[in-house]
This record gives sequence, structure tokens and C-alpha cells, in this order.
Amino acid sequence: MRRMLVVGVDPGKTGAIVALRRDLSVAWAIRMPLLRGTRDIDSAEIFARLTRDPPVLVLQEFVSSRPGNGVKQAFEFGRAAEVCRSLSIAAGAPFETVTPATWQRMIPDLYPGVDRQDLKSIVTRFALRVWPLLPIRCGADQGMADAACVAAVAVRVAEHRKLWRSENSTDARRPA
Repeated sequence: MRRMLVVGVDPGKTGAIVALRRDLSVAWAIRMPLLRGTRDIDSAEIFARLTRDPPVLVLQEFVSSRPGNGVKQAFEFGRAAEVCRSLSIAAGAPFETVTPATWQRMIPDLYPGVDRQDLKSIVTRFALRVWPLLPIRCGADQGMADAACVAAVAVRVAEHRKLWRSENSTDARRPA
């Protein structure tokens, strides 16, 4: 019996990857894994997690260059996003992107009581309230909070598109 998961990704070297179950409980959460002694993403770790329990959807925060980013920084950020996209596709998981503005707007709809004003500044506190066991220790863990919120939006998208299958299905990607 396979667990039914969705995965949210905040790409980049300070990002994170969070897998949620249909009931929004955390299946697993990791900071973006880096190869020991380098600043390169550990593709094998990500691929292993995506193939262990194939998600019904991988939703990644859309990235683009920003004013003030250097060429090297923008290139490395884009490369990190592409690594996650490529590994998701190689693992056979449906992959999509969502803009920060879109997932931030969807959070108040998912969880009544979250103030629409200045949502970005309260994402970490919000994530800790909803997922108290999530490994968030400080402001540097904003990526973990963002990835969890993106995963929560992925749960909603999977529900809307009827991507969830019976828990007894042998293959989560094959229609029941």
C-alpha cells in the first residue's frame, strides 16, 4: 500500500522540500540537500525520496531573476529549480509551478483566520502553528515554511483535480 503524497518545493540552496499527506500531515521534510563539502544539490537524495513514495503532484515555487541579483546568483538559483523539476519528471511525478503571489493568496482560503495583510512576513509563524513539528528554527528556515505552504496548495490542487487514489491502489499514478 502506497501513501498518497504531494510535494512542495522552495528551490534554491536555502530552500526546502516538504511532502504532505491528503490530511495535511507532514510525511517528510528536508532542507535542500547539499553534497557534503560543496554547494551543489544532492540530486540522489531528492530522487530517492521522490521514488520511495511517488507523489501524485510536485508543486514548486516559480522562480525568476530579480533586480539586484548577479548573473551567477540568478544562474545558480535557476539551476537548482531545474534540478528539482528534472528529478520530479524522472521519478514519474506530475510537476507544476506556482508563483509566490498565487500560493500566498491561497493560504487564507485554506486556513481561515490568516491575515491577508503582510502574509509573507507571517508565513514562518503560520507554518509553525499548522505544522509544529516542522524543522523550523529561525528566519533562515523561511524556505521550509514556504515549501510547506506550497505543499498545502498542492493538496488543494490534487483534491480539485481528483488526483488522489484509493489508499488500497497498488500504483498511485494509475486510475483506480
